[in-house]
Amino acid sequence: MARHAGNVLSRTQLSEHVWDMNFEPTSNVVDVYIGYLRNKVDKPFSIPVIKTVRGHGYMLDPAASETHETLQAEASVAAAEAAKVTHSAHTGRHV
Repeated sequence: MARHAGNVLSRTQLSEHVWDMNFEPTSNVVDVYIGYLRNKVDKPFSIPVIKTVRGHGYMLDPAASETHETLQAEASVAAAEAAKVTHSAHTGRHV
């Protein structure tokens, strides 16, 4: 999905590419794994990256993906600053 951000990928395309298998129309394996991905990728953020395009498939939203990257970078910086403050409080030294 990341290689084709912004493009709708059908359940058939995903199953054949990811699992190298012929798509069984009654199978929900793609839907289940999209759910797993959403829990890992979308859950921490208010803007979903994985979009369902009803009747067509799934798409990785490039704009939302950039927003997630920015938020993750900001969180990393904030965590590093908090670690410095905690370290300085425990050692009595200012970093």
